[in-house]
Amino acid sequence: MALRDGPGKSGDTDLIVCKGGFGKVDQLALILIIIGALNWGLVGFLQFDLVMALFGETDSIISRIVHTIVGLAGVYSIKFLFERREQENTKNGS
Repeated sequence: MALRDGPGKSGDTDLIVCKGGFGKVDQLALILIIIGALNWGLVGFLQFDLVMALFGETDSIISRIVHTIVGLAGVYSIKFLFERREQENTKNGS
């Protein structure tokens, strides 16, 4: 399924979405990645680690679990790069 910038239009601006849309695990992974990215933005801009502030120092088991889950979501989401490439190849007939 491809979402386009208008009905009947095609071009280089197509947004390719997984067949059938995103599943629940995909959505959860993207949410966790966004949370992680926002946290890194806070660290970069304001030197404030929200996860550390909410769950304790980096030695805290809860803080380590949160960081690990966000990291695993990032690793899981690498698949989106390859799915898009596969969909583009099938779309182009290669």
